[in-house]
Amino acid sequence: MKGKVDAYDPIRGFGFLKAEVDGEWRMYFAHNSDIYYTVPGLESEDITFLLPGGGVEFNPIRQPDGRWKATNIIPLNPDGFVVNPLKERPRISREGYVVVAVAEDRTITILGKSVIPTIDATPNFQIYYIGRGTIKGFAVKLPPPTAERVFLLVNPKEEGKTVRRPTPDGLHKDVHRGSFVMEVSRDGHVVVQKLGAHFYGREDNWLVLTTRFQHRYDFSGELTEAGLIGQTPDVGKADANHEFVPAILKGIELMECQSLPPPNHLTVSEVEPSNEEA
Repeated sequence: MKGKVDAYDPIRGFGFLKAEVDGEWRMYFAHNSDIYYTVPGLESEDITFLLPGGGVEFNPIRQPDGRWKATNIIPLNPDGFVVNPLKERPRISREGYVVVAVAEDRTITILGKSVIPTIDATPNFQIYYIGRGTIKGFAVKLPPPTAERVFLLVNPKEEGKTVRRPTPDGLHKDVHRGSFVMEVSRDGHVVVQKLGAHFYGREDNWLVLTTRFQHRYDFSGELTEAGLIGQTPDVGKADANHEFVPAILKGIELMECQSLPPPNHLTVSEVEPSNEEA
């Protein structure tokens, strides 16, 4: 059967395919263990993923609960991305904790070394190599807030998205797969990217950064949660995009704090007596 990729999460390694059956679109669950294609140049690494909108061929099976699943998935047009040769991939040998830094221009640094994506499927996602061995966890360091732009780490919770507080040196520790890096700018531009580590192959660890959404909001006038929800694009996902609104408001608050003078700020006229007082 032939169909298309409806959605795919490279961090969690699964998604959904769709195919037309009797004049209607039917959805099929797809897991990366059922994808039979290896990226050229990375055959030994066994990295498999699907590009949204890409054509696929697969065998459908109906599960006991009545839902459909795709097996033996073969991407029909898998070359819509750029693969860096293996020899250019940074080899980082480190077991334990890995620190990932996101710069002002959104470039990635891993353990102090600037790297480029091993797989760049922009605008869908980028995959970075973060080390051979056992990576037990990772931390994220974001640029400090300014009056014009702020970066936030948003953690998914059952009660909604929550903004994590960094350590005094700006480090977010124990970051879990599926957290979000949010960039909020004074001009209303908001970028939300999903961040997570994924294990592919036998010994290699990879970092995946995938774009959730980007949108330009109108920050003029009175800003309310309801007003921003009305502006937020919703693509129908279970964890809807409007749940990021509290984090956007937090970002605006942090930018405002950078614009204000520090506490107990005194001007020269307030600390030096005038001629009349002298």
